[in-house]
Amino acid sequence: MVQELGSSSAQYDPERAAAFDRASLYSALGAGANGFLLWCYTDAAPGNFRIVPYLRSPHETQFGLTTWDRRERPRAREFRQFEAVVARINLDGLAPAPAQAGILVPAEWARPSGDFSTFGLRGPEILPYVSTQEGGAVAGQPSTGGKDENLWLTGSWLSSFILAHRAGMSAGFPREYSDWSKYRVVLLPSPLTSTEKILVHVRTDFWEKARHYVEKGGFLYASLSADSAIPEMERLFGARLQDHEPVSEVTLKVVTPFGSLRPGDTFHYTANAGDSRHWAAVVEVSAGQVIAVDGEGRPALIANSLGKGRTLLSTYPLETYLATLPSAFEKHEETHRIYRAFREWTGVQLHFAVDNPSIQVSCLEAPNRGYVVMVNHGSRPAAARLTSTSSLDSLRRVTPEGLAPLPQAERNWQVDLEPYGAAVIEWTQPGSPPRP
Repeated sequence: MVQELGSSSAQYDPERAAAFDRASLYSALGAGANGFLLWCYTDAAPGNFRIVPYLRSPHETQFGLTTWDRRERPRAREFRQFEAVVARINLDGLAPAPAQAGILVPAEWARPSGDFSTFGLRGPEILPYVSTQEGGAVAGQPSTGGKDENLWLTGSWLSSFILAHRAGMSAGFPREYSDWSKYRVVLLPSPLTSTEKILVHVRTDFWEKARHYVEKGGFLYASLSADSAIPEMERLFGARLQDHEPVSEVTLKVVTPFGSLRPGDTFHYTANAGDSRHWAAVVEVSAGQVIAVDGEGRPALIANSLGKGRTLLSTYPLETYLATLPSAFEKHEETHRIYRAFREWTGVQLHFAVDNPSIQVSCLEAPNRGYVVMVNHGSRPAAARLTSTSSLDSLRRVTPEGLAPLPQAERNWQVDLEPYGAAVIEWTQPGSPPRP
């Protein structure tokens, strides 16, 4: 359930607030949310501005779907239309489609203290294990709280999640000791590959599991920074660490065809040379293939095949760069093309796809039928071309008024979306039961 969704008309134009609600509601619906609590039903009356909590929080006065005197704001209009669309969806047996990509959640982050069951200890030790990174382990040492590390990890997670969606892949967040091998693609953006701060990286025994995953046909992407440490890295990625290098302006240039990437394609980033979290990892390539180089001609993207699977390694923490750039994806940003090229190289197929990276595509499925939820996260209208790899009987757009057939050209359908707009598309396959 999505709770306290909304924004204040004391801070944002009411139509912008409505657009935020619209994109958020449909995006959450596509992810499988089963309820929505908008904050809140009405504005505060002016007479309450002089008493707490409104006295001390001006923005809290105008979060309402309606004004204090019962006039509907644009947010109420969007919520009413959303309710009408959802009322026309046949929810029987529906569930979110399995995600194609998994972004790892470190065991130390998921349960940061008190659980010693996976520490490899078999009983009392002559010298008990303590860690200087955990508060109280050393007399007089305060707990750091992990705030900076948490921001580092969650920022990179969010970048990777958005990049995966822009590349056409839905993404989940499996925990390190769960069955993450069920995902076709596993994403390990830095700092998951790091070593110093235990809160933000996978454990040492993960890498052997990762090698087995790839050998059996899995596909693994990882990005590095100055703090990265991967045991037996060369066997997995076809390259080994040599050193690290401070950088400020980063340019990656493709030198080998890779998926839809072509030689000469470039990607540019701004890094903080004073922060080792932004530094490049310097590697020596052995069995891997160099896909892109940096401005110094050093390997920047390395592809490798191992057993039945494949890996892609970035020697730069691309996701960290994007996490520190305000509104990174509101601008012309193309890092998703690296993720997309990796997906194309691995052969991972998409049930539905669009030709615009700003449009999120999510699927809700039941046997032989389901819904595609499309959300335009861009500030411009979009005429999206929806394609499918499946044999379909029909596609119809769900509107507040009813179901409208989509015109089809072979396996292509055009769907028009307003800025931050959304569409729910009902699809059926041969053998689906009649709609109730």
